[in-house]
Amino acid sequence: MQAKSFSCHSRRRFTPRVRTGTEAQSLCPEVRHLFDRRYSFSMIWFNEPETWKQEGETLIVRANPQTDFWRKTHYGFIRDNGHFYYQKAVGDFTVETELHGEFASLYDQAGLMVRLNPAFWLKTGIEYVNDIHYVSAVVTREYSDWSVVPLYAYPGSLRLRLRRESGTVVIEYGGPQDSWVMLRTA
Repeated sequence: MQAKSFSCHSRRRFTPRVRTGTEAQSLCPEVRHLFDRRYSFSMIWFNEPETWKQEGETLIVRANPQTDFWRKTHYGFIRDNGHFYYQKAVGDFTVETELHGEFASLYDQAGLMVRLNPAFWLKTGIEYVNDIHYVSAVVTREYSDWSVVPLYAYPGSLRLRLRRESGTVVIEYGGPQDSWVMLRTA
């Protein structure tokens, strides 16, 4: 499984903006992340990518090839080498983002992640599989469980909201007229 992923995690509500560059190579697309400077002081990397930089309020990331987060199910392997830019959180939080990009290679993806340890985590975002863009969620409790909803008319962006409330995580994606559609509760 090839993956190009960007993930962010915040204990406070913040609205980052992620973009993949059209000039990016298919094996490691560039991801741009616009973030609020108030939170940048406590954001750290898990599996820091070889190429990334901050330009003002934009974080530019070029994902390393063959990176992903996945455990056992269907493919039989464990991959724990994806890039995860995060902030430690305790208690309830909400994260919202809008992903923009031209995802064109198998398993191109960008999104959000909540991670307890290598065997217990979830990620959600947009993923490109077999010429279709999907809203995707992977919930991992020793084994990865993958859920997808096709976006047959992908408009070039996707809004995501992830809420942790009393130990439950609710994943929602942008619907019509600024509404939210629930994808998954874990």
